[in-house]
Amino acid sequence: MTFSRPVSDDARALHRESIVIDATSFFCEGHNDMLVTGGLTALNLTVPDIEDDAGEATKAIAEHYGLVNSDPRLRFAYTGDDIRKAKADDAVALIIGAQNARHMASKPYLPELFYRMGMRISQLAYNDRSFAADGSATEADAGLSREGRVLVEEMNRVGMVVDVSHVGPRSAAEAIALSTRPPIASHSNPRTVGTDSIRNIDESLMTAIADKDGVIGLSPFPAMVRPLDEPASIEDFLDIVDHSVRLVGIDHIGIGTDKEASPGAYPREVRLRLRRRFAKAVKPNELAEIQGLDGFASLGDMPVITQGLLDRGHDENAVQKILGLNFLRVFDANWQ
Repeated sequence: MTFSRPVSDDARALHRESIVIDATSFFCEGHNDMLVTGGLTALNLTVPDIEDDAGEATKAIAEHYGLVNSDPRLRFAYTGDDIRKAKADDAVALIIGAQNARHMASKPYLPELFYRMGMRISQLAYNDRSFAADGSATEADAGLSREGRVLVEEMNRVGMVVDVSHVGPRSAAEAIALSTRPPIASHSNPRTVGTDSIRNIDESLMTAIADKDGVIGLSPFPAMVRPLDEPASIEDFLDIVDHSVRLVGIDHIGIGTDKEASPGAYPREVRLRLRRRFAKAVKPNELAEIQGLDGFASLGDMPVITQGLLDRGHDENAVQKILGLNFLRVFDANWQ
């Protein structure tokens, strides 16, 4: 088993024992060697496209039912115990998630409907303004709409996790304050030690999430780690982890890689569509070809993070919290 950085026998053993949760992934075509090498237990998988309406999202979920039913080493996570059982069974649990709320547009009963279909996490917006909230690329930053407040309340009622990644600062702050269950930022780094990417968030939002017993999924996506004209490495990402732990505490940090779950599965047409849609909102290189950090090429390199955390003095309990136990606590507190 070869990784992008050396991984000791002790780090490999700890990683094998750990529940490892990636809070943001996408494009899973089936169980694969990369997931095995990376030791993944569960993935928050982006299932509906960011532009899907309710009907299109339903179709996307149905297609994933077919995927899981045809692959005995995959299963859905509807409860925290489903993730624990996946670990015991050497399987991978897929969490049906969404990176936009368009599929729940303006219909107060839709969160319950999608929850019953299996959806357990949803962002409120993706860069642009949705019916519910401003996105992180929206200049107005006007906050939650009336429908957005209803959406957060309904998501809380049924147990769907409120995710504020890609959401505008004011909308995110209002959603966090309104939420009665722990919220998350599934894949966001602090702007102070990451970059000023629209994907990253202010430290005040990180503190607000922690105050609600939520978790921030730190991301090794290069444009979120270093300025675009500078090389980014796993060491830079670990700097962000260390800073974030000092800021909000070990109980509120996880990992959201923003990486594909099957090698080579990212459709070129999707990348081109996103590049066209957000060309005026982001820096040009932010929508370049998907790549990994130096030292983190794919989900198969998750044990490299475990090694890095140990090297920086985090004890085994702290490492296991970052790898997955913190997110599992939030899922237990939301899912019902």
